[in-house]
Amino acid sequence: MRRKALVAQILIFVFLCFSFFLIDSHSRSVRKYPRKSSLRFYRVSTGKDVYRVYRMLKLKGATVVHLSNTPGMEEFYPSEETEPIGYPIPVRDVLPLYEKGLNSENFLFIASRASMLRKVYNILPPSVFRLKKDRLKGEFEYTVSGNSVDGFVRDIHQIITTLEAVKRIDEPVVINIDAGYFVEAQDPMRTVVEIIKHFRDIRAVVLIDSVDRDYVSAEMRKKLDLMLQGLERALG
Repeated sequence: MRRKALVAQILIFVFLCFSFFLIDSHSRSVRKYPRKSSLRFYRVSTGKDVYRVYRMLKLKGATVVHLSNTPGMEEFYPSEETEPIGYPIPVRDVLPLYEKGLNSENFLFIASRASMLRKVYNILPPSVFRLKKDRLKGEFEYTVSGNSVDGFVRDIHQIITTLEAVKRIDEPVVINIDAGYFVEAQDPMRTVVEIIKHFRDIRAVVLIDSVDRDYVSAEMRKKLDLMLQGLERALG
């Protein structure tokens, strides 16, 4: 009997492993990125415009790396989605309702509602990260460990960390670089080196001038210019 029970447990374990493999293979097969051979750089004015670039690229299930001093993952729910509804429940496309509320604080969250992305690496300046980490301690959605915060916003995996602490990532990524990231006067060329070292399969780069943020200075946008030049030389 014990032997039969052991065999049954092994078979169940093998079945579960095979099921997880099939699910993972399917999820990878439906992801859509730009081709590796067609890396392009985009320069936009605000976070809202990043969403439009994603839509143009027809991203689906992508991993996004977002260098900024704000996460861009603020949750937003249209009023129509929070109002009680009767039965039968109507079937409708709610994405236009989300897009009406699109702004530079929630554009990544809304992109997740459009299935454009499945995982976000929020890369923050060190001092901003420390404040964020302290604020998230004790939040049940997040696990704080060393120089990384791991959690979920709804069903989207979010990793909050610094550029120096992020682990090497070999999967395809789309990278956003916000001028606001340079709030601590970081060296743009050093930032280029760290990006290339940590992210080995970059499919698109979006640079954001953040003209809608008063604290973003001309000097910070000049560093974005240098970032673009450095990345074009290194990756172009």
